[in-house]
Amino acid sequence: MKRRVALTMRRSASDACIIFRLPEATERRISSYLQDGQVAASLREWFESRESAQRVLSSLSKRGEDVKPGPLRLGTTAALSANDGIALVAATYRSAFQAGIKCYPYFSDR
Repeated sequence: MKRRVALTMRRSASDACIIFRLPEATERRISSYLQDGQVAASLREWFESRESAQRVLSSLSKRGEDVKPGPLRLGTTAALSANDGIALVAATYRSAFQAGIKCYPYFSDR
């Protein structure tokens, strides 16, 4: 059975839809990386509160982004792999936090 990493959005407790899926090789690397106990501990620490999550997102992002509620296409999957792909995602989430909205950034070639 293959593991798949996907960002999901829940409409109700029993209803979830997949916003996007990453290329399989990328999903495998992420899954392997997250198996490291130190990584999991760091993630728990970084995101234990709203304030610490905002600090982490601010440190990863280079600028603020215009956001709106719901799914938001940030570019192609090549943009995700670019040097600033993670910074763009972090900036989008940070801006959504600050605006008090739920935004779901994704990358797609379609």
